[in-house]
Amino acid sequence: MNGDGFLLIGVIASDCGDTAVCDALSRPAGGDTPFGSENIIVTNERPERLNIFGCSVTIHAEDPNLPVITVKDSVGKVTILDLHVKNSNVAGYKVEASNDDLVVLKNGRAMNNAIGYWILDDEVEVTGSPQISGNGIGIKVEGDSNVLRDNNHINENTGDGIFVTGDANQVRDNNSTENGGNGIHVTGDDNNLLDNETDENTLNGILATDAEGANGNQLHGNSAEENTLQGIRACNQIDDDGNDGQDNGVAPEIDFTCAVGPAVFYVADDQDDQVYQYNASVQFLGSFDLTGNNGAANGVTVIGTDVYVLDKSDDQVYKYTTAGALVATSKVLKDTAAGSLGGPTGLAIDGDDLWIADDSNTASYRYSLAAAFAGAGNLNALQTIDFTGGNGSAEGLAIDATNIYVLDDSDKQFYRYPRAGGAETASKVLEDTGGDGLNSPSGANLSGATMYVADRGDDILYAYSLASVFSGAGNVNASSQTDLNSDNEDARGL
Repeated sequence: MNGDGFLLIGVIASDCGDTAVCDALSRPAGGDTPFGSENIIVTNERPERLNIFGCSVTIHAEDPNLPVITVKDSVGKVTILDLHVKNSNVAGYKVEASNDDLVVLKNGRAMNNAIGYWILDDEVEVTGSPQISGNGIGIKVEGDSNVLRDNNHINENTGDGIFVTGDANQVRDNNSTENGGNGIHVTGDDNNLLDNETDENTLNGILATDAEGANGNQLHGNSAEENTLQGIRACNQIDDDGNDGQDNGVAPEIDFTCAVGPAVFYVADDQDDQVYQYNASVQFLGSFDLTGNNGAANGVTVIGTDVYVLDKSDDQVYKYTTAGALVATSKVLKDTAAGSLGGPTGLAIDGDDLWIADDSNTASYRYSLAAAFAGAGNLNALQTIDFTGGNGSAEGLAIDATNIYVLDDSDKQFYRYPRAGGAETASKVLEDTGGDGLNSPSGANLSGATMYVADRGDDILYAYSLASVFSGAGNVNASSQTDLNSDNEDARGL
């Protein structure tokens, strides 16, 4: 054409006998009626570009056991524009791994196929599709260095919207939503996922895990909302910033570390009214919301599968499952003389003994755990231990078989009191691993010979040797410290 050697082929909706009829059928009046039925093989044997154009023309698979359109064995470039494909048990479009030059598939719908677009070749571009839906898989990419860009309504496919097993592909500005699998699923290496929208999928918005062999995939600016599982689960891939997840079913909504192991640490957060869960390596596992009445969390402890959260405002303890379901609410806790508590700030449980540290009353109170959850009303304390020495700002409580340990926010020390009564013992002053002072220690937990401290000012979990903490006067450095989740900004119990 014009001496450039390009070949242009126009595709109409059905066979026609003269020019007037062909003109009438060049663009369907609506939907895909009329449509053609064919299985087409495209091979460009020339070095010049082959251009095949429709005008919203739909082709159904004449033999459903073959692809509707197959591109293979081409020497020159191939562009197919605005041809829609339906009803193949193999694929709507299939690009074989045998083409020498670029293949461009543009503006074509793919509906009700086993695979909408099946790309086995390298350097193929699939762009501008207005609809890829009702397929088993929307787009499957097995080749390398391909481009998927600006494809919309990749939705309602029974499996993944986009499935990439190849390497170094670019998946950009696609809309993959409401699919029966993942919005985008990657098992290849060094792919770039940029500015995609992946919402309301039955599994994850985006899934790319090293456990499936995915490595070095880079994610930037992707959005994932209201997926049944996580918004973005990209274990040990590259977070290139700007990824966003909201209202997904499983926390964390955006996950590049994919921590494993059971929850060991539970940290109550008063600012966002949640309990954050961490494994033994202090990797964030997830969080759950506290009930509306539990709006002033200031202590947490876990016994078996029960999570107990102290509320500073209503002087009650709320019991949840580890999944966050509210099980029961305790009676209102009182002192031994039926007086109100001043400001309970620490919680510890051992057997049937439930202990509360009260900052305002500068005392610790013991209750029967069973009695606390035996109906409504008030419950008086069975025992009081008054704080002594410099213990005037209680912000955490830990326990063992013999003692209670009261964490003091002001002087950054523990005060140890025998549960049976007796004189207190002050610990060394707590410091971080580098010898700098803590900010606002606000939660404590004793596990074996290790004392853990959560700091709401630094958003850090510190670990100390219990023996070192109580080995005389002076200061003691933490043996380790780990940042809490960035949203866990007001730790009020551990």
